[in-house]
Amino acid sequence: MSKTATLAQTIKVLTLIEQDGTPCEQLQQVLGSGLLSDLLHANFGLGVDRNEVRRALRLLPLVLEQEVPEADLFRETGELTIQIPALPRPTFEELRSKFDWIELIERDNSPIEAVTLKLATVLRESEKSINGGEYEKRIAGKLDIILGYQQAAWLVEHQDEFPGFMALLGKVYVDFTGLVVVNSNVNRRYPSLSQDVRRWCLYWDWFDLRFRSLGRVASSGK
Repeated sequence: MSKTATLAQTIKVLTLIEQDGTPCEQLQQVLGSGLLSDLLHANFGLGVDRNEVRRALRLLPLVLEQEVPEADLFRETGELTIQIPALPRPTFEELRSKFDWIELIERDNSPIEAVTLKLATVLRESEKSINGGEYEKRIAGKLDIILGYQQAAWLVEHQDEFPGFMALLGKVYVDFTGLVVVNSNVNRRYPSLSQDVRRWCLYWDWFDLRFRSLGRVASSGK
């Protein structure tokens, strides 16, 4: 017997709608059309050609996204340059003492030497967002220059020293995907800096969410 959707699954659907930045008018049109109900009843186990669906909705087919090599999509935005000193990677025990939900470190490719922080994006100019799986594919070849937890924590502590960084508060969020951890629900999460009132604060995002146009990847400009 099939089970109803869990609360966590329902929250993820709502989160995807919010992260995608769907206008309320567009969402109301989708609800009124019955398309969402159709999707919820579709048998995806039989296989669904997503490009056929997109063509029916007059959207560009996904195959066009493969015309640009993913390695070329990782590019600096030129918004910020900050010198960060050499910092050690956190141990599992150090992370666990601050975030007791962390069960393990999946990987930590973050640099430990002094770096020049620069912000990057992985979106095409025509894209508003991409899903987490596509996000991982586009950063896969750059893991040696993507910053991690230690750089994120240092920036939170020293944020007042960098007016240019403070000027971006509320305008972007910054991912530090050099470190990926896993919780008890097997959710894969990474540090991210975003606005908390009038300050930058460290949060933990997960790859189930979408990477949006406001997103930036913290990378080393070495």
